[in-house]
Amino acid sequence: MYDWRIYIILFLVLEFIMLCFSNRLLNKAVVLPEFTDHLNILETFIVSAAVYILLDIGWLALTYVDFFDSWILMQVLLAALFICIVVMPYFWLSFVSELLDVRPFSSHWFKFFCKVLLFIMIILILTNWDTGLIFTLNENLGYTLKDMGNHLVMGMSAFFWLITLIEGGFKLVRSTTVIGKRLASMVIIFVMPILIALLAFYQNHISIYFPIALNFSLIMYLLTFVNLTYDIDILTKLYNRRSLIQLEKKIEKHLSRGGSLGIYCLDIDKFKLLNDQYGHKEGDRALAIVGQALLQLTHKRKLFAIRMGGDEFILLVFEQWGESFANNFALEIQQSIDNEVNKEELPYRIEVSVGSVMIHKPMEEPMLYYLEEADKRMYQVKQAKNVER
Repeated sequence: MYDWRIYIILFLVLEFIMLCFSNRLLNKAVVLPEFTDHLNILETFIVSAAVYILLDIGWLALTYVDFFDSWILMQVLLAALFICIVVMPYFWLSFVSELLDVRPFSSHWFKFFCKVLLFIMIILILTNWDTGLIFTLNENLGYTLKDMGNHLVMGMSAFFWLITLIEGGFKLVRSTTVIGKRLASMVIIFVMPILIALLAFYQNHISIYFPIALNFSLIMYLLTFVNLTYDIDILTKLYNRRSLIQLEKKIEKHLSRGGSLGIYCLDIDKFKLLNDQYGHKEGDRALAIVGQALLQLTHKRKLFAIRMGGDEFILLVFEQWGESFANNFALEIQQSIDNEVNKEELPYRIEVSVGSVMIHKPMEEPMLYYLEEADKRMYQVKQAKNVER
């Protein structure tokens, strides 16, 4: 039989490799200026390593250290550990409910129900030990709850994770957009290993599976996050300009088969004034609302919605029937935006100017040429409305 220290060393080595891998993925996934500096990359690695080490010390202490001389400390550590095991999935469930917006899990009554369960479990954890209130009032009840404590805590944790998994499954089945399905996949991939770890705890009472599962889940989450952020704009949930490289191949194939294409360039009117008057946070909100409005159009028509940058968007529509359709579709875009503005009850109206180019045969010029042409026509519409870009 091997010494348990060998298993600890192997686990720490494996964890270090996973940490290096996940940190590398994180810096690739988060495309922000501050992550381009090597010093900041090293700083994120050190912070991550510190968190891992603290978690490891806690688990090793609770698993292998003899607490005969510090019994109270052991009770405090156990209580803190079990509270984290319950609170973490609760907050993850809250995050997923906001992210996926699946009924009835995003309703107020369900959120209130989860808060009540969380409060009850924390009270049970804090009064579950030999020094707790329940032991003072009723010693027999205290010992009964102590025996049930681990299973109650793990059961509640499993409940929150299971609801999160169900939400992801509902979203995956119901969503009609690529973005919705990707978000649902991220949630499912993150939760599955943790549920497996909890099942292993119930079957074999091997608590070390839990942190291993969390680390594995982190890797899987970041892998899917890289895939999500590669060609998706996080603010608006639309495709970003990098996705045009892949879409260009689909466009060429579509046109070679006799199809037609409409390229619509749209820009928010007086967006700078909106930022100056209401602030950049409200400007971001306006961009997100336009993104949501364009996503609604993807449910009705075969099109791709892209945020090119700033307040400029591109729609690639794979169904065209002439100039009259283009004019009507421009009105349809504005109507979709108005509907989203009314839902949010904004104190202002978001208006856009739209320019379009129709292609009815294989492209004779690079894609950039047609995008610039649509942009010029959009700017002409702006000038006709006498508004700033």
